[in-house]
Amino acid sequence: MADRSGWMASSRARPGVMLGEGLRWRAIRPDKGAGFGGFTEHSARPAPVGRLQEARVKGRMERQAILTREKPPMTMFVLDESVLRRPIGGAKVMVEQVDHLIGLAWSPRVQVRIMLFERTTSVALGGGFILLSFEDDTDLIYIESGGVSQLLDDRDKVFKAGMDFNTLIGEALSQAESIELMKRTRKEYL
Repeated sequence: MADRSGWMASSRARPGVMLGEGLRWRAIRPDKGAGFGGFTEHSARPAPVGRLQEARVKGRMERQAILTREKPPMTMFVLDESVLRRPIGGAKVMVEQVDHLIGLAWSPRVQVRIMLFERTTSVALGGGFILLSFEDDTDLIYIESGGVSQLLDDRDKVFKAGMDFNTLIGEALSQAESIELMKRTRKEYL
């Protein structure tokens, strides 16, 4: 039997499992210091780093390892173009982040699709979500907005999110087009 475990995500922000090194640190402390997350235009990591922040980044890195383990789940991400265009952390961090996304996109079990700004389907304007599909367990939907998150196992909501995700995949750039856009965007940060 084929493994049907997988993730499908739609987001206007970068899902934690997709963050590069600089943004892993930034996302943990969005309310501290100069700039967003204690970062300035030229810093790659805010200081000082506390135990809680270290633990959160370690947890995020462990979750990211799921994508590169021996038998990773099939994953599909539809990311809003703003993920590439909003220069969080400055040019150096953004180059590293885009490189990280391109690296993920080259994995045979990961799809990264970009939803262009001009694609205005109502589904694309909604909030982000992650669908979690399991071979031997109930499928779930994870929703996060404004610092509040929910994990739901309601079959109707999971089904609706799956239908919405199919709409998003149809509207987003193809995998190859998305990689090309990421490469072009990367050059803009150099």
